[in-house]
Amino acid sequence: MLACGAWLLLCIPAAHAQERSFNIEAGDLKAALDAYARQADVQLIYRIEDVRGLSSPGLKRRLPIEQAPALLLQGTPLKARRDVSGAIVIAGPAASRPPVPINMPNPSNP
Repeated sequence: MLACGAWLLLCIPAAHAQERSFNIEAGDLKAALDAYARQADVQLIYRIEDVRGLSSPGLKRRLPIEQAPALLLQGTPLKARRDVSGAIVIAGPAASRPPVPINMPNPSNP
């Protein structure tokens, strides 16, 4: 009985996830993410380089705040995750980022 009660307590917050009505136009991903942050009243963290040139399908419906980023990111290599600070971080897999050139001294040509 005790285990069942603990399980029910864990399920209650998910059932009452905060919902919002979103009205975010399809198009530029940066604009869509900024609109999401305003409409959901959340802190969003992303690198401009990661979203540049990408587009979003937009979002025009009511749903839990936590589900919206995944829908806005459809068709992109990016994913959303909750940071320890509570902010939502938008990032892609590290392997998809181009390597950054580093000027290293050539040992044969000092």
